[in-house]
Amino acid sequence: MRSKLVMPALAVVLAIVLAACGSSSGGGDTSGKGDTAAVDAAKTATEAASAELTFTAPGPAIDAAKARGKSIHIVAVNLAVPILAHVAKYVKEVGATLGIKVTVSNADDQVTGMQQGIQVGITQKSDVILILGVPTDLVRDKLRDAKAAGIPVINVLNNPIDMNAPGQGAGEEFYASVGTDLELGGRLIASKAVLDTNGKANVLFVDSEGLAPEPPVVKGIKEVLEACKGCKLQVKNVPLADWGTQITPLVVTSIRANPNLNYVLTLFDGMAIFATAGVQQAGAVGKVHVSSHNGGSAGLALVKQGDVFTADPGVSEEWSAWATVDQSMRAMLKLPPGNPLVPYRYLDTAMLKDIDVNDERAVYGDSFIEGFKKLWGIA
Repeated sequence: MRSKLVMPALAVVLAIVLAACGSSSGGGDTSGKGDTAAVDAAKTATEAASAELTFTAPGPAIDAAKARGKSIHIVAVNLAVPILAHVAKYVKEVGATLGIKVTVSNADDQVTGMQQGIQVGITQKSDVILILGVPTDLVRDKLRDAKAAGIPVINVLNNPIDMNAPGQGAGEEFYASVGTDLELGGRLIASKAVLDTNGKANVLFVDSEGLAPEPPVVKGIKEVLEACKGCKLQVKNVPLADWGTQITPLVVTSIRANPNLNYVLTLFDGMAIFATAGVQQAGAVGKVHVSSHNGGSAGLALVKQGDVFTADPGVSEEWSAWATVDQSMRAMLKLPPGNPLVPYRYLDTAMLKDIDVNDERAVYGDSFIEGFKKLWGIA
């Protein structure tokens, strides 16, 4: 939950400093001929997703002046999660420039807090309610209350996008979504494993079932690895509450049990931090590598280091916030929803060599700022 997807607070908040060691060569026994066609496909996919991002308007132009004086209420599952705090911060900043009032409720991982947060938005008659990381099944009744009150609700970075489904994949209770191509994220991290092992990827995928963004990521990973004749895949599930305690020992045990293991993929990069520690503790640096997605600064710092964690594609939190404000204004002005997809970028060690990973605009570009301003008539 940073594809920028919403990740549990436990996994994201922990700061881990990992020592650099070993080489950055491909992992495992990659001698001999692998699946050439799979390698070529992986190279094509990663190169295509590596290009600098350009802004594409999500819909027709908006007269932002008509939104002045309106309000947005954000309900976040836990503002200790960096992506949630950052998106909320950027939405407030953009809203302030447009004369839109933005208030925030922090549920602090409590179901009652999530429900109360939505009720706050209803009670104060907000023009839009944004959901950040809240499991929608836990607040379904309150979402229905918001809809009954005529308040559009937008799910942000918290669900697979389906343009033909209600709420663009979020459900009947939602006006729209803001998200990214999670299936592409899965394909890219699996493609990295195929590339680095010359089509002989022997992969452990650390899953975390039950999270809303999980199915399309898994679909993308399996699509690539099942099409690779020389690749193998084993899957282990770690519940989100156990990321900080189970992933590292799981990786250590798996490496020791399977001497041919050469890649670990994880559902989100918050998990990959613990997987990287497992590779180091197992003494497998230079043999086993890690790839994941979300593009968070902590993950990207390890990718830039390059000894274990090799790729972490993702989306810009700031861009996501601007897209969220755009979608919010469309709802306020009773317009059809815009395209909910925030563009995805493949990021690996070579690409990050000369980039400050703590500067999102350096990583993802800033074309969206001028693009949205022109779209809203405020440039």
